[in-house]
Amino acid sequence: MGLTRAFVALWPPEAMAEALVAAQRGLPFGRLVPEENLHVTLAFLGDLSEAELEAAHEALAGIAGPAPQVSVEGIGTFGGARPRALWAAVPREAGLIALQSGVTRRLRAAGVAPEARKFVPHITLARFRHGTVEDANLQRFIADRAGLRLAPAAVPAFSLVASTLGPGGAVYEDLVQYPLLG
Repeated sequence: MGLTRAFVALWPPEAMAEALVAAQRGLPFGRLVPEENLHVTLAFLGDLSEAELEAAHEALAGIAGPAPQVSVEGIGTFGGARPRALWAAVPREAGLIALQSGVTRRLRAAGVAPEARKFVPHITLARFRHGTVEDANLQRFIADRAGLRLAPAAVPAFSLVASTLGPGGAVYEDLVQYPLLG
């Protein structure tokens, strides 16, 4: 069997996803992330074998705890003067940080090493071609949405997700959903 590109994610509640789609409207360029793909990545795992996926599942299945509160406070870009992504900022709420830390710790203990990046909670709204130069239209778009605030909402589960890259962008499929206490 081949490898599966995987990550661990929180899916925002439907009302939050709909509000984020509304915030995407009018973006002057870039490829919008479709509503069904909007998520907070807790850990990116890369390409995993079936045995590694099973080890990840067993590690994640042991996580219990309260459902984290996810909210949005503003938008921004990654990549400096040559942005590669537009994102909605997700505040570092204690439950979210605890869940992400637990996910990372358990995966490492199971021998499945997540990507070693500092956790910056966000929801990607759009991706830009490599080499896109930030322009006044993008700055205006971001400034117009600087006050974007979405109220906290409990996210009662997290997921182990498979990601298949294609010409139209990524297609995500929940492999397993892990419930949390509401």
